[in-house]
Amino acid sequence: MILRNVHRIHGIAQRQNARRLFHAGNGDPVSAMRDRGMIQAVTSERLSQQLRLHKTAIYAGFDPTAESLHVGNLLQIIGLLHFYIRGHDCVALVGGATGSIGDPSGRSTERTALSPEVLQRNTDRISHQLHKLFRNAKKHLRHNHNGKGEPSHGETLPTTTISVEVDGSLRIINNLQWFQGLHLLEFLSDVGRMARVGIMLSRDSVKNRMDTTEGLSFTEFSYQLLQAYDFAHLHSAHNVQVQIGGSDQWGNIVAGIDLIRRRSAQNGTSQSPLENDSEWDVSAYGVTLPLLTTSTGEKFGKSAGNAVWLDENMMSPYEFYQYLRRSPDSEVGKYLRFLTFLPTEEINRIMAEHKTAPQKHLPHRTLAREVTALVHGSDAAARAELQSLILFDNELNYLTRRAVLDAFGPQNTPPASTDDGHNSHHHHQEEILYRLPRYEAFPDGDESDTAMSVVELAVRSGVAKSKSAARKLVDANGLYLNGKKVAEHNPKIQKGQLLDGCIALLRSGKSKYKIILIE
Repeated sequence: MILRNVHRIHGIAQRQNARRLFHAGNGDPVSAMRDRGMIQAVTSERLSQQLRLHKTAIYAGFDPTAESLHVGNLLQIIGLLHFYIRGHDCVALVGGATGSIGDPSGRSTERTALSPEVLQRNTDRISHQLHKLFRNAKKHLRHNHNGKGEPSHGETLPTTTISVEVDGSLRIINNLQWFQGLHLLEFLSDVGRMARVGIMLSRDSVKNRMDTTEGLSFTEFSYQLLQAYDFAHLHSAHNVQVQIGGSDQWGNIVAGIDLIRRRSAQNGTSQSPLENDSEWDVSAYGVTLPLLTTSTGEKFGKSAGNAVWLDENMMSPYEFYQYLRRSPDSEVGKYLRFLTFLPTEEINRIMAEHKTAPQKHLPHRTLAREVTALVHGSDAAARAELQSLILFDNELNYLTRRAVLDAFGPQNTPPASTDDGHNSHHHHQEEILYRLPRYEAFPDGDESDTAMSVVELAVRSGVAKSKSAARKLVDANGLYLNGKKVAEHNPKIQKGQLLDGCIALLRSGKSKYKIILIE
């Protein structure tokens, strides 16, 4: 109950209004996404008419070059969901075959080759991750904030990595399904015969690498043909007519459309190669999205060394929430438009309120809550928000024993933070919750004269390494009890100071916390 009341207590979310997009009934997601600034380019403006008139299948690809997807991939997933909520069929394609090569787009060096075992493990994990994410997203978009974001009792994630159906309009497919039985000569006879080397050399992903000392291997050079074959296979086998990807995927997407049309022309239909499409019937389309970047313009992604992982075992929901919560003012409006489904008028209202009351950080909280719920489920988002409110926003008035256990119990403890605000999740996870028997804090039955000193409490709980270190913190005005500065060396714990009669929140510096539960 406490977790579900977090949003209501702060009056941040207006859920019914925020979900109007889901019920909008507009079959053209491209126009809606363009209004949000999410469209970089489309191969044909006829796509919007196609989407308004016909249920259309779309796909996005995800190569398993790491154990987890990252927030840069999230934009493509959001793009798929914009199509899904307007009634179109969506395919998330996991590159169990193409992941062995890796897309050279946007890279200055060749990827390290993955062993078959690592590639299979990554494929399994990303397939499972996509399934869980789509399930969470469906519940989030339907306003099911009912505590059921996690798997129900007995539910397991699918074990197959060839094809998984989330529902009738949303599927996860592994391209190993068609590549594993494809012979080299067959591929060259079909795809290679229709490829034009001059066009392949003109792709930015090729030209940029050809100008470097390392150059480009034939393996990477051939990647665009493999991705083109993906689109052509999905087009013929599943009637997929649209591919969506980041702006660095334009060349690969166009290669797929060109292959589809050359095949069609070979079979005697009325279609032409892409360069002459202005007067021809179009049955394959491409949509590119802007790359998600940091405030300095760098691309979000594991190659850039700043990956924000979607796997809760690599980045906890709390860390994920806090990363988004710290988004700079210059970027938070864009992130709200790109990564949430809040209507643009709601986002404009939030940003306008932020101008008049920036200390509330309303857009940052909204972004963090919405995206965390989308990725990790509503319960995880509520816990992360409660943890953040307690630790960083000093929202202590409603803090109760139950709230502490909900937010900081053994299964929910966020990683400890260093004084510079960065987490130490990958090195050592320190428990924030410290339990202290009441008889040790108050040996004579809550009498303050014999109660434990705040300095000793800081040592016992691990906030300070020694009493002398704790006293130095006091001298430097760096020790706080329940949000108030400790001004003396030996003050005793006062029963009246405890929140809900049993909670003490100690803080050292800006971001080292301990929550002491005295019972």
